[in-house]
Amino acid sequence: MKYDKMPYVTLQALNVLHRKSKNEYISLNEIYKEVEKIRQKTNPNKGSSIRRTLEEHCKECKSYTNKADLFSSKKIGSGLWKSNFFDNIKKIESLKIDQFFSLNELEKIFKIDINQEINISYYTYTLVLIMQNNDNTSKIENERLLYTIEKKIDSSNSENNIVYLTNSLKNDLPIYLFLKDKNTYIYKGECFLEGAPFTVTTNSKIIYKFPLNIINNKAQYIYLETLKNIQDDINIINDKKDITFIDKPIKIKKYNKNYNGNNSSANKDYISSEIVNTMQGNINEEIIFNYELNKVANLGATDKVKIMKNFFNNRKDSDGFDILSFDLDKNGKFHKKYIEVKSTKGNENTPIDITSNELEFAKSHKNNYYIYRIYNSNSNEKKCKIINGNTLFKSFKLVPTSYKIFSKDN
Repeated sequence: MKYDKMPYVTLQALNVLHRKSKNEYISLNEIYKEVEKIRQKTNPNKGSSIRRTLEEHCKECKSYTNKADLFSSKKIGSGLWKSNFFDNIKKIESLKIDQFFSLNELEKIFKIDINQEINISYYTYTLVLIMQNNDNTSKIENERLLYTIEKKIDSSNSENNIVYLTNSLKNDLPIYLFLKDKNTYIYKGECFLEGAPFTVTTNSKIIYKFPLNIINNKAQYIYLETLKNIQDDINIINDKKDITFIDKPIKIKKYNKNYNGNNSSANKDYISSEIVNTMQGNINEEIIFNYELNKVANLGATDKVKIMKNFFNNRKDSDGFDILSFDLDKNGKFHKKYIEVKSTKGNENTPIDITSNELEFAKSHKNNYYIYRIYNSNSNEKKCKIINGNTLFKSFKLVPTSYKIFSKDN
């Protein structure tokens, strides 16, 4: 069963429209537009082919050809249609957090055969993710989860479902997460792919990691819709991963007391900008991490590589830096190297932000602290210059541009 076949493209379109509008019946015109959006091309005969598909897969119609019964019409000739799985969609959207299900109940609701970690239902157009109760690699913390799947390199298993999960945000494909505990499935929430997935390859397997955000309030639904609206920006970020390192001093513009740290227009979408900037920062951190990891690995320091990976996978905002690496001195001794990655879309003149926590850490580790300053980060000429901690405090002016307000002690 493939989505390039018209019945399932049309069914996908109807299910997406049911979720968005909450309406039981959808007009032909809306279905045409959604199918065209899914296929990303205009079909000159789109009206007749979609209408014919609906009628050939509807038992109530004379054109029904004993194929899968997928659609129903409100009234023959009314131009209003629904998916025959509309009631399933309503049940799915009414699921309660920590609700228990048997395997049979789950498969009946989602119209799906659950036999692996990632399961696609073509009938309800949903992804069902299964997380094992003893899985220590995938943990939910603060409504976020790094969903991890291991696959043997020589495995012949299809990777289609991994592709579906990777493209879920772009394709309006909702994700539902369940925790499996023996023979019971516990619903943990609807979620969405928050950032670019990545892989780690060992000698015998590929480990896929998907950063997921679990939706539990209205603000996160708004966040999800914003992510969908900025997919073009996200695709640009994911495509441009090459960085040129330049071994020269960086030139940041001089401070002017009239400098306004916010030169943005009044109409700027701050939520979208913040999301794009965060994703760009995360990807650049991963690029620098892999760059440093390869350098240390090429020196044969496998123990240092393990330390670097452990820190990167468990880092916290309170650490004061992004990446732990190592330098080898002329005597053959390794020294810790603390790296903070700073990215801007502007050129190297653009001032960069640093938190008070990062600043305090830099002061305490001047000799081993480095800022990897990435600029032109949205272009094909992404560049990086490196600032040592000593240079940071000798050659640059640090200007406070924002404050937090606390109550005074009585």
